[in-house]
Amino acid sequence: MTTEADVDCGDLERSELEVAGRITTASNATFLAGIGETMVVYKPVAGEHPLWDFPDGTLANREVAAYLVSEAFGWNVVPRTWLRDGPFGPGMVQLWREPDPGQSPVDLVLADAVPEVGWRHVFEGTDERDRPVALIHEDSPALRRMAVFDIIVNNADRKGNHVLPMPNGHRHGVDHGVTFHVEHKLRTVLWGWLGDRLDDEEVDGVRRVRSCLDGELGGRLAALLTDVEIAALAARCDRLLSERRFPAPHGRMPATPWPLF
Repeated sequence: MTTEADVDCGDLERSELEVAGRITTASNATFLAGIGETMVVYKPVAGEHPLWDFPDGTLANREVAAYLVSEAFGWNVVPRTWLRDGPFGPGMVQLWREPDPGQSPVDLVLADAVPEVGWRHVFEGTDERDRPVALIHEDSPALRRMAVFDIIVNNADRKGNHVLPMPNGHRHGVDHGVTFHVEHKLRTVLWGWLGDRLDDEEVDGVRRVRSCLDGELGGRLAALLTDVEIAALAARCDRLLSERRFPAPHGRMPATPWPLF
């Protein structure tokens, strides 16, 4: 598997991008493509469906902005993501990461089968056979960091299959087109730490992002987001640094995305 250290940035930006197939489960036009031997995900701006609450043609920029914030955290949540041209016009390109099919960091299980150790309970409901089921996710440092990242970028669509489990235990987050809204939009399946205190590493990560906003990160985000969106990002950092707890859902928006996966 190609790692980020193996890839030349210049080649990724200049070499021909060849589409291999379409990822039909995505709501916007999304393609598996290759740049030489490097497999990538390609989402052209022209294939973005209009949304009532996000400006048209901005989802690719938000995906790249999410990657830049991920890099500022230093946790490698988001695979390398950048803007470039392709067969269907300019768009977002992201290194392909092949998940381990044997791992399910987010899962729906029968309500009486929730593991006692190593998992967090989100909520209960019923399945299509009217059986009680529970939404759960693993209680791991990698997933906690992703939840902190989602709070800061105001992720409106953290579905279960947007968490990619790597064979080595790392977890990547993908699909960050609906992020950085100025209003509260957090919709996620990762509510299991609600009210828990952030640990020192998590606080330090938020502090790094906040500090970088006054430097190079802020400058790079200015080409991708509006000034108001960047100010709202800084305010979310400040709020989390002040409260130092995983927040609870609030407002009229649903707390979880639909579908969950």
